[in-house]
Amino acid sequence: MKLEPNDPRLSTWVLGELPADEAEEVARAVNADPALQAAAAELRAVGEFLSGTLAASSLRPDQREARGAWCSSASSLSPTS
Repeated sequence: MKLEPNDPRLSTWVLGELPADEAEEVARAVNADPALQAAAAELRAVGEFLSGTLAASSLRPDQREARGAWCSSASSLSPTS
C-alpha cells in the first residue's frame, strides 16, 4: 500500500475508524515507514491535546451543554463511503 503522511486514511486509522482489513494494511505501511510513524505520532498527540482541552470538566456549563448537543447529533450521523 502506498501511503503518504497527509493521506486521510492515516488519521482515520489513528482514530480507529478504518475497517479491519484496511487498518491492517495501514498498520503495515506505518510500521515500515519512519515518516508515517512520525505523522501518526503527531496525529495521536493532537488528538490527546484536544481530548484534554475539550474535557467536559474544564468547560463552562454552557460549553458542556453545547458539546453534549453536538456529540448527540454527531453520533446519529453515519459515515459515507
